[in-house]
Amino acid sequence: MPPAGHSPVPRPGPLATLLAAYETRCREANAFDFTDLLASPLSLFHRDPVVCERLRRRFRAVLVDEAQDLCALQHALVEALAAPDGAVTFAGDDDQAIYGWRGGDVTRLHAFERTYPGGTVLAVGRNYRSTPQIVATAARLIGHNRARRPKPLAAVRPGGPRPQVLTWPDDRAEAEGLAARCPDWLRTSAPPIAILARVTACLGPIARACEVQGLSVRVLAERPLAERAAVRDVLAVGRVLVNPLDWPAWERVLRVHRCGVGPRTLATLRARVRAVGVAAALQEVSRRRRGLGVLLDRLQGWRTTPPRVTALLETVAGEIHGPLPHTAVAPHDEERDRRAEDVATLLALAERWEAETGGSLPEFLDTVVLTEEDAPTGTAAEILGLTLHAAKGLEFDTVVIVAAEEGLMPHYRHTAAETLAEERRLCYVGMTRARQHLVFSVARMRRLWGDVAFRPPSRFLREAGLTVAPVMPRGAVAPAGVTPL
Repeated sequence: MPPAGHSPVPRPGPLATLLAAYETRCREANAFDFTDLLASPLSLFHRDPVVCERLRRRFRAVLVDEAQDLCALQHALVEALAAPDGAVTFAGDDDQAIYGWRGGDVTRLHAFERTYPGGTVLAVGRNYRSTPQIVATAARLIGHNRARRPKPLAAVRPGGPRPQVLTWPDDRAEAEGLAARCPDWLRTSAPPIAILARVTACLGPIARACEVQGLSVRVLAERPLAERAAVRDVLAVGRVLVNPLDWPAWERVLRVHRCGVGPRTLATLRARVRAVGVAAALQEVSRRRRGLGVLLDRLQGWRTTPPRVTALLETVAGEIHGPLPHTAVAPHDEERDRRAEDVATLLALAERWEAETGGSLPEFLDTVVLTEEDAPTGTAAEILGLTLHAAKGLEFDTVVIVAAEEGLMPHYRHTAAETLAEERRLCYVGMTRARQHLVFSVARMRRLWGDVAFRPPSRFLREAGLTVAPVMPRGAVAPAGVTPL
């Protein structure tokens, strides 16, 4: 029992214990995660203000792009680097703040004048991308967000067709109907046609229906290139070359390379790593496993005489996954083809990056972690499917926003006032990707996640001043009163 008048010391919960273990493993592996890249400089500045002052003198001006999406740590880093007499410029649009779920805080952009007294705010409301009809519709929608900085929105482009809403009895009719209209849209606009959705699962049926129509389709994966299994297998070798203490990377290397290390030997290695460290444990076991010794010698040779990045990755990929299949002779295997496409994407990225920069392996690993490239296709896709988040920063002649229904847009988890405002901004971002044609698609019944749901049209359509058309049966043309593209 604790002494009288003293509260018992709370025991750390399982999450705190897990976090402490994770941070210990990171230190042992000499590894930083993304949060460390922000928190560690701030910690250094706090411990040694001289370092911070030296950087302030070096950078007399600080320019921050996409400032509406900065998190608290990023704002603190900007404030630390901004000299009192230096220039700080934020470029951002509070109507496009869509990353609150990962810490983005648009209120700090609103507080710019208070944070930097004497600062000037210039409202830029001229839109060079979209037609006046699209800009006016998007402006009506975003005007329903109260906590925003009012700004005039005016289009520079000449006029075009009004945005339209297509309504279908179910998601299958939606997929078939949109696929049937895509050839007509492609005759009046440059490819690709962008099919945008709040959740990726809504894109699959439409992509398959477009393929049935003979259209080339590409759906951007949500998983970044560096997180795909086949790519991680190849990059693991690069990681251990750069950081020999990276035990998670070593585990992946040992699992995918045929070097005489099976599950039992790997378990022994884990125990020895905890006892004596990564390098000593590998040397111990390599004396009993000749294949491991050969692998260690080969890796050391690459460290001593580094090959070109592309040549290294090609060699490793060939040893792990074998030669890329030739579609004319290889039998169809969806999983193998997906791995081959992912590896081909990695090698193409490495070749292009190396030709442009001539950089080193550590620099390439930094680059590929931040790359979100998708699998290559033989020709440019006519139809491009992607989420509303992934569409940020892109633009297309024709944009079709599908699943414009309550529960999906806005998402059912984000209907509280604060998160609803971000969902509205996300819809606004999707709308303003369109240069000429903007279409919303509504299915009254949708099969999703193993369930069937009947959802009303999204409230955002009403807020944008759009009229929801009557339900269109399969094969029907646009009803009267709906402007066709």
